[in-house]
Order: sequence, then C-alpha cells, then structure tokens
Amino acid sequence: MGAWRTRFGIMAAGLCCMLAVYSVAQQIETREDASDRAESSQFDRAQTQQADRSATQDVDRFESGQATSRLSQRDAQVRAGSQDAAVQLFLANCLLAKNEAEIEISEFAQQRAQNPQVKQFAQQLVQEHRQLVQQLQPLAQAQRGAATRTNAAQSPGASGQFDAQRQTSDTTRPPGSSGAAQSGARTATNAVIQAGGSEESSAAIQQLVQIDRRITERHKEAVREELQQKQAAEFDKCYLGAQVAVHMHMLAALETIEQQQQGQLAQVARQARPKVQQHLDHAKQLLEQLEQGSQRDGAQAERQQPRTQR
Repeated sequence: MGAWRTRFGIMAAGLCCMLAVYSVAQQIETREDASDRAESSQFDRAQTQQADRSATQDVDRFESGQATSRLSQRDAQVRAGSQDAAVQLFLANCLLAKNEAEIEISEFAQQRAQNPQVKQFAQQLVQEHRQLVQQLQPLAQAQRGAATRTNAAQSPGASGQFDAQRQTSDTTRPPGSSGAAQSGARTATNAVIQAGGSEESSAAIQQLVQIDRRITERHKEAVREELQQKQAAEFDKCYLGAQVAVHMHMLAALETIEQQQQGQLAQVARQARPKVQQHLDHAKQLLEQLEQGSQRDGAQAERQQPRTQR
C-alpha cells in the first residue's frame, strides 16, 4: 500500500510538471503571437502612412501644377493686355498729332485762301478735326487706366524712372511740337511700365512716339512752306491738293485701325471714317472746280488775245 502511494505521488508530481511546462509554453507562444501581431500591425500602419504621404505628395504636385498653369495663363493675359494697351496708346497718339497738324494747316488756309468755298472748307476741317482731337485725348487716359488695371503688382521704381524719362524728353522737345502729342508720348510710356512692360519696351515705345511726332511736324512744316510760296488761286489749288493726299492717308489709317484693333480706339476710327471720306470727296470736288475754272479762264484769255492785238 505504501509503495502504491509512492508511485501515485511520483506520477502526480510528473503530471504537475508536465502541466506547468505546457502552461509556460502556452504563455510563451501567446506572447510570441502578440509580438508578431504587434509587429504586423506596426508594419501595416507604416505602409498606410507611406501610402498616405505618397497620395498627399501627388495631390500637392497636381495642385502645384494647376497653380503654376493658372499663373502662367494670368501672366500671358497680363502681357497681352499690356501690349494691346501700348499699341492703342501709340496709335491714338499718332492720330492725335496728325489731326492737330491738320488743324494748324487749315487755320492758315482760312487766312490765305482766295476762293470763298475753299475758305469755308478750311473752316469746316478745323471744326470737325477739333472734335476728333477731343475724342482722342481722353481715349489715351482711358487706355492708360485699362493697362494699369491689367497688372495689380506695379514696380515701385517704375514711376521714378518714368519721371526721369519725362524730364529728359521735355528738355529735348523740338520747337513747335504739340503739347498734346507730348502728353500722349509720356502716357504711352507710363502705360507700358505700369502694365508690366520692361524698361526697354517702354523706352522703345517712347522713341517711336517721338519719331512719329517729328515726322508729322516736319510734314506740316513742308506743307506750310509750300503754301507760303503760292498766291491766290494757286494757293487754293495747292492747299486742296495737300488735303487730298492727307485725307487719303488718314482714311487708310482709320480703316486699318478699325480692322486690326478693338475697343474704344476702333470705335473712334469707325465713327471718324465717314467724315474723313466726306472731306476727301469735298477736297477732290473743289480741286476739280478750280482746275476747270482755270481752264475756262485760259481758253477765254486765248480767245480775247487776238482782239487785243487787233
């Protein structure tokens, strides 16, 4: 009986040891599984974060690309707007100078013309070209404002440089040049600078305006010099011949501006073109009448010459 109890105790002790070992093994396996799951979860989180970062970077790159594209489009629009404003200002200044020259020549013709119809025609030209000048002067200021609005970011040093250029141009202004034309030259330059144009482009616009103004002034002086050498009917015919040439050129300029430009300048050109056509037709008609009158006078003089000799 005692031996059996001994063996039973030994067996029970062995069974307890086996259970203890199994329990320890289970705990170790459980910890390893938990560790594996933790590592797997951490790995999954890392993968998810990496994917999120990649997606965010893709979105940022896409949005950055869109923003860059929008900026490029806006810059292109600003440049196009500034160029268009500069061109319109230059053309408005050219038309302004030519119309002012036309007014001066016609005022001179009012004093020297012999034929009453020619005097009346010269007076009509003065009045109607003054109306066109009044339309062109505010147009330059309006285009300058439009050019300024196309670019909100203005160069802080542009105004100072423009003032220096304006002072230089004023001191070198040729005698007899038009004050309104000078103002148009400065306005064109200022508009180019304020609208985002470069200093070189603004200087080029100013130079073109000055060159065109001097050409107009020289042409006016040449016409006046030619008229001063004429008397009576010859003066009238010379004046009308000059008006035919000037109005043919002006009509071509207005037609081209109307076709190539838009906005207020094109509208002014469209409104002025019928008047210029009327002036051209009237000048041709008067010139033809004077030439026919000269031919009649010549024929009558030839018929009277034999009687005088007899």
